[in-house]
Amino acid sequence: MISYQRIKSIGLVVLVLIQAVMALLAFRQINYDQVAIEVLTRDLTEQLQTINRIERSARQAYTLFLYDTSETFVTTESIFDVVDEGRTLARLLASRAEHSALSAQLGEIATGFERIRAAMKYYDQAERIFSSDREQWQTIATNQFNRLFNRVADMQMTAAGDREIQPRLSTLYELIQVAQELFQQKVRGSVHQPEAVVRLLGEVQRCWGELDAFNREELVDPEKYRADSSALLESIQQIKANLPGVYKTWNVDPNLSYVQDEIKKLEELWDVIHLALWSLVQEEASQFQQKKEMILLNAHYGKVAFATAALSGLLSALLLAVLMSRALHRRLQALIIAIRHYSQGDLDYRVKIDGRDELAALAVSFNRMAAHLQVSKAELDNKADYLLHSQARLQEAHGMLEMRVAERTRELQAANDKLLLMGKVFQNAREGILVADSDGRIIMVNPEFLEMTAFSQNEVLGRRPAFLRITSEHGYLFGVRKHLLRDGIWSEEVALAHRNGQELATDLSVSPYHHEDGSLAGHVAIFHDLRKIKKQEELIRYQAHHDALTGLPNRLLLADRLAMAIERARRRRRKVGIIFMDLDDFKKINDTMGHQFGDEMLIAVAGELESSVRREDTVSRIAGDEFLILIEDAPDILTIHEIAQKIHQRISGYLGVNGRKVHVSASLGLAFYPDHGETADELIKNADLAMYSAKDQGKNAFHVFTREMDRKSREALELEDALRAGLDAGEFEVFYQPQVNLADRRFVGAEALVRWNRPGHGVIAPATFIPACEETGLILPLGRFVLRSTCRFAADFCRQPGCQNLRFSVNVSARQFTDSKLLDIIEEALEDSGLPANNLEIEITESSMMMNVERTRRVLEQLEWLGVTIAIDDFGTGYSSLTQLKNFPIHTLKIDRGFIRDVPGDASDEKIIETIIAMARNLGIEGIAEGVETEEQCRFLERLGCEKMQGYLISPPVRRSELKTVHDRLNGCCKVVEMPERTLFGNRVPFRR
Repeated sequence: MISYQRIKSIGLVVLVLIQAVMALLAFRQINYDQVAIEVLTRDLTEQLQTINRIERSARQAYTLFLYDTSETFVTTESIFDVVDEGRTLARLLASRAEHSALSAQLGEIATGFERIRAAMKYYDQAERIFSSDREQWQTIATNQFNRLFNRVADMQMTAAGDREIQPRLSTLYELIQVAQELFQQKVRGSVHQPEAVVRLLGEVQRCWGELDAFNREELVDPEKYRADSSALLESIQQIKANLPGVYKTWNVDPNLSYVQDEIKKLEELWDVIHLALWSLVQEEASQFQQKKEMILLNAHYGKVAFATAALSGLLSALLLAVLMSRALHRRLQALIIAIRHYSQGDLDYRVKIDGRDELAALAVSFNRMAAHLQVSKAELDNKADYLLHSQARLQEAHGMLEMRVAERTRELQAANDKLLLMGKVFQNAREGILVADSDGRIIMVNPEFLEMTAFSQNEVLGRRPAFLRITSEHGYLFGVRKHLLRDGIWSEEVALAHRNGQELATDLSVSPYHHEDGSLAGHVAIFHDLRKIKKQEELIRYQAHHDALTGLPNRLLLADRLAMAIERARRRRRKVGIIFMDLDDFKKINDTMGHQFGDEMLIAVAGELESSVRREDTVSRIAGDEFLILIEDAPDILTIHEIAQKIHQRISGYLGVNGRKVHVSASLGLAFYPDHGETADELIKNADLAMYSAKDQGKNAFHVFTREMDRKSREALELEDALRAGLDAGEFEVFYQPQVNLADRRFVGAEALVRWNRPGHGVIAPATFIPACEETGLILPLGRFVLRSTCRFAADFCRQPGCQNLRFSVNVSARQFTDSKLLDIIEEALEDSGLPANNLEIEITESSMMMNVERTRRVLEQLEWLGVTIAIDDFGTGYSSLTQLKNFPIHTLKIDRGFIRDVPGDASDEKIIETIIAMARNLGIEGIAEGVETEEQCRFLERLGCEKMQGYLISPPVRRSELKTVHDRLNGCCKVVEMPERTLFGNRVPFRR
């Protein structure tokens, strides 16, 4: 009987042989097909490239022949077609190139084609307009052709051994050559060029020879191929032989009948060439199809062979599996029967053993196991009886033990939970904890203590705490034990030594712990790290005394240093200087460049200031762009002057800020101790006054404080207080100056002008207090008062018969015009008074309008929407843009009194007035002349076409109670007569009757 082991070995060998044979057959077939496809692909590529060159050369030769025979000029589009074909081929080769250097060169060739195309385009344009640039573009195109020839030639030499790239480079070279010849023919006009045609036909012959070498042994129809090939070559040869002679005769007399006959013969030969080429291309296609079918047939045979071998292998494997399964099943069946007998209690049954293989060894082992288990079963039965008797006694003892164990487990669990909680607290506490025994030696520390001191656990345990050099503000710790015995705890802020020797600020708390019998077990020390708190305290102190942006001392620290400097100067009889510096026009820079740039500029200025003073001096920033410089311990005033001059020179000029140059200037004020004050506040105040004096007198300077400045400051403060009190007490009154038509002198409106009835000073003109109101912001409540008073008065006045169309003007200052509530205030005044909006005119100065053009346009459009008319006051004195002026909804231009004063007589003023009136008329805007005081001025304005006027010639500003009288008088009689004179603000005033 054959053993199972032998059957398995034979089967595996057979399977391996079958798989090896199948793999060999498959590899052989795949390798054969791959070689055949590669050969076919290479041959086909070379043949197609050769056919393409043949066809292109023949087409180009025929094109030149057609141009010659038809004497047609070469078109730019035909040249563009050749150039575009070359550019497309270069880009295709560049995209497929394996080397980056070759790809870059082909990309440059494609760029060269584009440059040729551009040059020919500009040449064509120049030729159409007969421009002299034609020769220049011809030269550029010719040079570019030469560069392309040289570059492609170099690449052909470099790639001489590359069979794939070499034919394509030859094609590029031919395209360049054809494009150049076409361009030269276009430049020269219709010129016969038989040499080019002959050269291209020679190229066709050469390429046909290469193609014929491929096709000698693999032709589908050899007879037809040879006939077509012979016809092609003979036609080419005849054309090459006859063409030069025909062209020579043509050049002598193109009208000879012989020439026309020869050309017809040549055309017939061209037809033969084209037909032969078409037939040959078809032959190549048939040949490729035949090779393709042969390869597919071989591949089919390979598939059939591989499938047959695979099926044979599968059947062999199946047969082997069946044989092995049957042998294994028969041998295992005996073991299964034996196991079944053993499981049913038949311990005497044994397996019959056949053979010497693995299954026979398994049967022997089974028989031995059965015999051993039979003996062991008997022994176990005896032991089981003994164990049954012992089990009863053990169950009783086990019950009692379980009760005791459960109770003890609960006790241990509670203690363990407590220990775990204490351990977690100890390990995770954010305070450093040190535990020492009763002898004062360290027995335990937590991780926070080790991190705090940078010691390792081995370096700390077993040592006494003295090595940590714990000290308090009173020195080393003494009397700790006495405090612990008395109070049970001791705490104090101490310094703890770090491993690197640095002292750490900590809050230390020490308490004892005891044994169960009450005896001392040791001490627990808890260290709370105070470093972060100390740093925060230092930061708070620093921030309280320094500027956050520049890091300079702030006003608080400067005042402290100034007070100490004054005290030292008093003892030493020295000088102290305070320089108050403010940057000129910083707000404009901040608004234009942005707040970030403004902050960087302030930092740069701070650096310049610090480098301009001595080490003992102090530079501080007190607010915005204001700086205070403290000059300490100066021997004399000259020293302070020199430092101030140095600061002014360093700051004034161009300053580098974040890589940019920005022009900076500053105004400085100086005050000295003890000349200008003996306290810090007094010196700072006087330096501030000196700085504002420099601002008022043109900026970019430094002034020393004088008592006159203090006097003016006090007067300005008194004036401000008086203005506030006057507003509260109702001391302000609105006067009205009439406005009339120049043509008939009729009353058409009035301008509201405020006056101040100041007790003890009489009636004060606005020029005295309006600037102060603008500076202090009081112009806003004063402006609201004037607007509301005017609207209430005008509403009552316009209700009278014949007064419905009068217009009352109210001036709005620059500060008022920038107020965001201006529109609401005007609308509220109109609504409260009941005055129609068309009876109110708002006068705005020219300079106010140009501060923010976009906001001005928006506000004026909203005013116009309300129905309020808008006038430009003092026109001609500002710098408004006429481009912007025409875009504003302006109704009236008021000619400034400064131009009226000297006319007629002043030619410049006359021209200005004439220009303003003409401009207003052309823009459809009314013109009003202010300050008209004489009849000569009136007649001059009337001659220029001015529409309205106001001034002392008509009436000075009058109280509201007098305006009706003036109105009736003006509309009743227009003759001016001299009345007894009276004065207003020192001016002589004529009256009308």
